[in-house]
Amino acid sequence: MPVTILLLLWLFPLAAAAQEAPPTYKGSLRLPLELQTGQGQRLAKGKVDLEVRLEQKAWLLFSQGEQPVARVEGKVLEGEAQDLPGAVPLLGTVFLQSSAVPLRSDFDRRYSKTGKPQYREESYDWRGTLRVHRPLNPRSREVYFIFHERGQDERHRRIQFTLLRTGSGE
Repeated sequence: MPVTILLLLWLFPLAAAAQEAPPTYKGSLRLPLELQTGQGQRLAKGKVDLEVRLEQKAWLLFSQGEQPVARVEGKVLEGEAQDLPGAVPLLGTVFLQSSAVPLRSDFDRRYSKTGKPQYREESYDWRGTLRVHRPLNPRSREVYFIFHERGQDERHRRIQFTLLRTGSGE
């Protein structure tokens, strides 16, 4: 009996490690205005790095270099994958690098094999994108960060992260 318990205790960590961790998505963007989270964490106007983590809850993490700045919990959106009604885009689409898809080597990315410009030759399979919108109502302080994930089985998931414009960002 004790040998069985020891064997189970030894196998349990191996089984947990065998489960795939959900992918994370990383990228960067330049914020056009100052924002804050619902908990009061401020994001200055300018360049920030971001990461979307899909755990039991979805999180959008902002950082500058190695310094974490803010963390926002997301809400899964149901229904059709369409833009928010009555929303104005603040930025273009931000493509996020998935941890599940390896990058090509620097050498492969640097040199063209066909003579085409690099952006036309790029064949990376983007699985995660982020769009930033604000409502049409100019009095509204909300800013929506909409993460769109395309799964391997072509199923789509959208998650909304809501931040607020600050007084100095208007």
